[in-house]
Amino acid sequence: MFHELPSLWATWTAQVAEMSLQDADAWFASLLHSVDAGEDPVPLGQFNTEVETAREKAILFYKELLRDFDVNPAVNKLQTRMATHFQHKLAVYHERIQRWVGELILQAKEQVAKFLSHIDTPVDPDVLRRNCDNVSKVTAKQLSDRLNVFSMKGPSVKLGKSALMPAFSVDPNVQLTNDLRTLAGMRELENEKEIMLFFKSAVAAADEAVDREIKSNGNKLLGKARLKELMDLVNVKCWQAFDERLGQHKWMMFVTHYKTHKALVQTETVESRLARFSA
Repeated sequence: MFHELPSLWATWTAQVAEMSLQDADAWFASLLHSVDAGEDPVPLGQFNTEVETAREKAILFYKELLRDFDVNPAVNKLQTRMATHFQHKLAVYHERIQRWVGELILQAKEQVAKFLSHIDTPVDPDVLRRNCDNVSKVTAKQLSDRLNVFSMKGPSVKLGKSALMPAFSVDPNVQLTNDLRTLAGMRELENEKEIMLFFKSAVAAADEAVDREIKSNGNKLLGKARLKELMDLVNVKCWQAFDERLGQHKWMMFVTHYKTHKALVQTETVESRLARFSA
């Protein structure tokens, strides 16, 4: 049977080579499992570095297993198998990044919404707009800076492919900016509604003042001079009542609504009522 020994040795050597390849492949999968195992995804550069280290360890382990055998290590085969594991790991890593970025955007929105809710309204629309713009820009920049640091590739890899950031359907910075603009728009709309309530109240107060002054002279016959005095008094009382309702917020005297509503009161309340009374 002596003549069969060389073929048996070759067969056993081939089996050892295959088992070594499988063992190195399994160990790489085990090492890869411990990469990016925390609650939040690790930065891209750290992920690439840890994967590259796992590749180096797996290849070194594979070569050590074959050191005493006259077998050429099939490193290319091992790298092909490692690439398959890497693709699966990368898909999971990308999903974790997308979920993490979504949580960051949600937290940023909640932070801005809380800030906006603490602004007492009604407030000068220009002041509110500036506050909204400032907090939105600061928050968007914080996210942008954080993602820029997170997405740094780190040292180049040699034993496989580098991981890249996942493709987002909408750029996170653009999405956050748009969402914050929506939040600001909603808050500005709420502020606008409260401002309109104040002007509605001011119009009602002016109407009451005009009505009161006219009724106090409704049963009297007035000469031209007295009628002129009444008209002047009605104007004074009207605008006094109108401005008193807005006096709580001095800035209301300078918004466009002030001129609009004042013109409305002048036409539909003062001039209309005085015209009927005069007639």
